[in-house]
Parts: sequence; structure tokens; C-alpha cells
Amino acid sequence: MERIDFEEGSLYRGDSLEVMEGMEPNSVDLVFGSPPYEDARTYGIGFDLKGQDWVDWMVKVFEASLRVSKGLVAFVVGHGKGARKWSLWASAKIWAWWSAVA
Repeated sequence: MERIDFEEGSLYRGDSLEVMEGMEPNSVDLVFGSPPYEDARTYGIGFDLKGQDWVDWMVKVFEASLRVSKGLVAFVVGHGKGARKWSLWASAKIWAWWSAVA
């Protein structure tokens, strides 16, 4: 994990589940991320979860984010660039989960 401190606050970079595990509930103002998206956006870290496995992982990330954030939780997901693949299935499953818990 990498932590960068500014006068206004701190920025964390690392495995989101590991970073948020050590944080107190309602302790951050904003959670923002651009997670690996199936095999369309892997950031060169060997990420290869697809379908329901990706959804199950992303649900854990959402739940951890909602636990630590007292403000906005936002993620950029479901968009591939160029010839990369995009999966409506995974986006639909996340939307169904979010609708059920919101």
C-alpha cells in the first residue's frame, strides 16, 4: 500500500480490500476507484476474474467502501476501450445487487 499525504487529506493506492480492512468505519470522505474490469482492464496486475467471480469480488469492494466512507462512493466500471471486451452481464449483476441494498 502507498499513502500520500496532502494538507487536505490522504490518498491511498493499493489493494482496496487490504487498505480498507485497516480503516475505521465512516473514516473517509470519498472512496473512488477504477477497478480491474474482467479481462478488459487489468492494469497489468494479472487480474483475471470474470462473470460471477468478478461480481462477487466487486460486491466485497462495494461493501468495504460503504463501511469506511461517510461520503461518496464512486467507481468507474463497465467500459472497455478500443477492441477490448465489455460484459453487460457483470454490469447487470452489480446493478441488481446495488438496487437490492440501496
